[in-house]
Amino acid sequence: MITQQQAETIVKRYSPTTNVIVNDRDGQEGIYLISENTIIITHDWSIAGLLHEITHAILFLEDGRTGHDGVFADRFTKIVNDYMENKRSI
Repeated sequence: MITQQQAETIVKRYSPTTNVIVNDRDGQEGIYLISENTIIITHDWSIAGLLHEITHAILFLEDGRTGHDGVFADRFTKIVNDYMENKRSI
């Protein structure tokens, strides 16, 4: 279970200009809305899923990249590694 406060703290660390909404629906899903620079996730989504959507936000804001390619995979891996190494400070 991810709370709004947890999600905001994590998103702020990696993509400070991106908004995040945690809704109370069940469904274990998330999406990054490019036009609104907003991540929307369900409360039962995972931290890994949130980090996935954060990666979309970062790559779009930096380079206009969308989708899942090698660049996405490399950045996602770096973000997950950083989160795991520093999760106590987040």
